[in-house]
Amino acid sequence: MKGRFLLIPAVCFLIASLLLSFLFSCSGGEPRETLPETETAADNTDVPETEPPDYAALLPEEYKYLYTDVPQVIVDAGGAEIGWNELEASLTVVEYNDGRVRIIDEDNGTIRIRGNTTASTEKKNFSIRFEDKHSLIGMDSGKRWILQASVFDKSLMRCKLVCDFSQHLRLPYASQGEYCDLWLNGEYRGSYLLMEPVTDGEGRVDINPLENEFILEWSINRTEGGVSYITTPIFGSRFEFDKPENPTREQYEFLNEFFLEAEKAIKSRDHERYSEYIDIGSFVDFYIMNELFKDIDFNEFSTRYFIKDDMLYAGPPWDFDLSMGNCSYGEPKYYEYHGDAYDGSDLGTGDSAEGFWCRRDWYADLISDEYFHGLVNDRFIELQPLIKGIYEGDDNRIDRIKLRYADSFKRNYEIFKVNISYGYYDNQEPKLTFDGNVGLLRQWLKRRNIWLLENMESDELTVLEHVSAPEYKP
Repeated sequence: MKGRFLLIPAVCFLIASLLLSFLFSCSGGEPRETLPETETAADNTDVPETEPPDYAALLPEEYKYLYTDVPQVIVDAGGAEIGWNELEASLTVVEYNDGRVRIIDEDNGTIRIRGNTTASTEKKNFSIRFEDKHSLIGMDSGKRWILQASVFDKSLMRCKLVCDFSQHLRLPYASQGEYCDLWLNGEYRGSYLLMEPVTDGEGRVDINPLENEFILEWSINRTEGGVSYITTPIFGSRFEFDKPENPTREQYEFLNEFFLEAEKAIKSRDHERYSEYIDIGSFVDFYIMNELFKDIDFNEFSTRYFIKDDMLYAGPPWDFDLSMGNCSYGEPKYYEYHGDAYDGSDLGTGDSAEGFWCRRDWYADLISDEYFHGLVNDRFIELQPLIKGIYEGDDNRIDRIKLRYADSFKRNYEIFKVNISYGYYDNQEPKLTFDGNVGLLRQWLKRRNIWLLENMESDELTVLEHVSAPEYKP
């Protein structure tokens, strides 16, 4: 059975002794033939407006075990262990909105593990795929979705904050993300962020991978089987192909010529030249976003650009759980991130909220151009109400998320006990509580924004010893 549409007539609920004269009726548009969706609604005309809908009473009997404060995602792979290859599974999404319960139920879906470091943890990231496209929790329709665990982010907020912030930027596309609870093979698995993946198509990145249009992901040293790569001729920037996955020889030739001319234009630091190859608005906003949130992997991994109509665009943004001060010590770049020296000779400030992190690679030359630098400065000031609204004020984003999803977050840590150690803050004893981690996130963002306000006009560039590029000789 591919899916089902549960028609629940109002008469089925007219049991006065149990439902206190509530009247239930089935509502919503015509179900698609390929995918039935269930929607039940409550007629709350006799209930005060301040009283929340009784979603539990609206749920069909088989879903009575679900929580009703956040959307629920149910994956049943028949008890099989989830691995790297796609595994057949039934997929169900239960949403609650405006007194209605919407149930998307499909038997012919798949699930697999995704991610690198996170794959070794108890709480893994997953990729799920429906047979048909669906709009989930108000997001654009698609078949494939990502279940982001935020396992290394004890606040559970970093990826969500970036998702929401990026919707206000001049990026042609940025993934949306909404919180949900995950049930896997009958077991509750915690709070997840259901996210739109970075891929091509309607409601995603609007490119045609059959033409000379691409989604490229920065990958400085990873080499995986079946993955295609390209290195730019001047900066030596290495990308893997997200779309198309298997580029043709003609597409390689196009990219080599495109990047040669584009990087020569960037090197010229002449905005009239490089504006012919890069979308300046997206590059300005992408730089500000990454410099503000200070993602540890910027321009190394999980940093994407795309090409459409012979123009290079920055973004879409992705994978910000190791950002905003939340990363460990280890290899040299982590010490540089925290303002420390790897050999201990000069500890510096030790505050990761200070220092430029993204003025390298293409951005080293772009920031060195007075025109581009001026655009960054002006735009950063323009975005201040949005930035400060993340961490301060009566209706700031951090407090809104914390209040709205408090019960889901609490359930998450009743299972995981905040016991997965990785980030910088995990070195503190006693271990920080959830509230303690949220407090540190808030204070870091405030310090970061203040530092950038005081230093954004500086001409200082980022120097990372582990990042090198071939010398360019015109």
